[in-house]
Amino acid sequence: MLVIDALDEAASDDTSTTPLVNLVAEHFSRLPGWLGVVVTTRPEPAITRRLSRLQPLVLDPARPENRSDLLEYIVHRLNNIGHTQSAEKAVAEIDRASQGNFLYAKVALDGITLGVFSLEQANDLPEGLTGIYLSFFERQFRNVESFKARQRPLLELVLAAHEPLPLVLARRCLGWDDYERDEAVEPLGSLFPTQGATIAAFHQSVADWAMDSRRAGAFRISRDKGRKKLGAILLDEFRSPSNLDAELVRNWAPRYFDATEVWQEWAFLRDAGKRCFRFRQDAGSWICWACSRTPRCGDCTHME
Repeated sequence: MLVIDALDEAASDDTSTTPLVNLVAEHFSRLPGWLGVVVTTRPEPAITRRLSRLQPLVLDPARPENRSDLLEYIVHRLNNIGHTQSAEKAVAEIDRASQGNFLYAKVALDGITLGVFSLEQANDLPEGLTGIYLSFFERQFRNVESFKARQRPLLELVLAAHEPLPLVLARRCLGWDDYERDEAVEPLGSLFPTQGATIAAFHQSVADWAMDSRRAGAFRISRDKGRKKLGAILLDEFRSPSNLDAELVRNWAPRYFDATEVWQEWAFLRDAGKRCFRFRQDAGSWICWACSRTPRCGDCTHME
């Protein structure tokens, strides 16, 4: 059995440039019959068009089986809280507000566990993911100006990152020490959890919400600003390396140079076969990103 979860999170706006979506659409029908494959995705139009001939099964949150599983999940989580009497009253309210959405139930129950929402006032929970995300932020960050000064710069980087953001890179971009980093990260709770030495959105839906000014309002996050910050710092690391891990810089930098103000000074090429990145400075000399050499006569084996 092969399971690919959240295919939509691997896709770009142009699915023709997304290898995984293309792989599923063009080649999965050729797999042997003994291999079971399960692929899940949100119904993004670009993806559903690409996969239409596979006749996907649409999961209806209102189906009795889904609601039964959701109720079981809510009861299990609330029993772990320990307030049995209040929990019994809250089950129906959380189920009603969730409208069959497991993500909603998870965020609501995480908020109750963290004290963001009150178990005794579960009937006041907002309906829908947009409502629960906004309510979470409004209660967790009552001082919006403090949020803009502390959490917003970090979230700009998180949403711009192509994978979980290394906290050491966030520190370098924002000029923070360990205290400032921890003070910014902790209030983000389960919506932007840390795993090891990285931080990321717990689900693409919260990232989509945060980048939409109509839904997020004062808590809106600009991914473009995050890309510019990452590009500027990584370009600076390329020119004058500091104590930032060289492998991290090598893997991340080529993805963000196009967001820098000095992009016109560079020519960027990628050899997909060798994953060799090449740059040309305005002086005309070539620099091989794979080995950081500046060959004069083609002596670098990475350069073609």
